[in-house]
Amino acid sequence: MSQIGVSSVAFRSPEEARVFYEKEGIPLEYGVNLSPIDVDYLMVNKVKCISLHIPSPTRGFFPNFATGDRKVYKESMDILNESMETLSKCGGGTLVLHPGYAEDALLPSDYKNRKPFIERGINEFKDYIIDKDGAVTGLSYLKSLSYKRHWKLLMENIGLVSEFVEDQGFHLAIENLNSRLYYLLQLPDEMVTLARISENIYFCLDFGHLFISSLVNGFDFEKGINKILSTGRVIHFHLSNNPSRIGYYNDAHNSILKGNIDYSKLLPKIREVQANFIVEIKSDPREDIAFLKKGLKREISM
Repeated sequence: MSQIGVSSVAFRSPEEARVFYEKEGIPLEYGVNLSPIDVDYLMVNKVKCISLHIPSPTRGFFPNFATGDRKVYKESMDILNESMETLSKCGGGTLVLHPGYAEDALLPSDYKNRKPFIERGINEFKDYIIDKDGAVTGLSYLKSLSYKRHWKLLMENIGLVSEFVEDQGFHLAIENLNSRLYYLLQLPDEMVTLARISENIYFCLDFGHLFISSLVNGFDFEKGINKILSTGRVIHFHLSNNPSRIGYYNDAHNSILKGNIDYSKLLPKIREVQANFIVEIKSDPREDIAFLKKGLKREISM
C-alpha cells in the first residue's frame, strides 16, 4: 500500500521531527543524518517510520557493494545489518540503499568528510570531470575502466544482497544516483539491467538525481522515468527539486515546488504506482505534503 512520508533530513533535530509527526501524523523515513542517540529518541517517542535510508543510525560511511575488497564488503554488510535492526524496531518495511561506488573503499556518509575524499579523486579522474566544484562527471566517466570494473562487481554482488534482505522480511529499494565522481547507477538503462539480475531487486526512483543525470548524460528526463517505471520494480520515490540546468548542477534537495522539475506534470504519471512517496527536502515539508496529497489524489495511509 502506498504511503506519503518525510525524510528526517527535513528537520533540524529529532525533537522537531517528533513534534511534526505528533501534529501532522505523517511517518518518517529515518535518514543518514540521524545519530544512534537520535534514532533512540525517535523510537522511544514512537515516531513511526515507513522506510530507512541506509545507514541509519549513521556509522560515518555508506556501504559499498561494488567493492573488490572483502573487508570493505564485510563492513558494508555490518552497516546493512545494523540498519535492518533499526528498521525492525521502528516498524518500517523498506530499506533504501545507494548500492555502491566506483571505488573499493567506503565513502563517508557525512558530506564534510566525503568532500576531501572526493577532492583527492578529482586529480586522478580529471579527464572525466566537467564541473570541478561539484565533482560532476561527464558521460565519458561511465565508459572508464574504473567505472566498468566496479559496475561489474556491483552486478555480481547486489543480487545476493537483495535476496538476503528479502529473507529478513524487508524490501531493498536501490536508489539511482546523480552524476558525481564515484557514483554508480546514473542511467535508466543501468536500472533496467539490474532488474534482470534478481526478482528481489526493487528501486527507489530519486527524481532530483535523475534530473541532474539527464542533463549531464543527455537523455530525456521523462523518457528516463518511463524506462525505470517499465521495470515494474519501483516501490519507493524520493521527491525533491533543484535548480540544475546544463552547465550548472546542484542536488539541493529543495522543496518540490522550487526548482526546474515540474512536479505538476510529473505527479499524474506516477499517481497509480504502488510505492512510498518520500519528501526528501531540507526545509519545512508541510506545503509539499499538501501539494502531494492534492496531486496524487489520495490521503495518507497510516
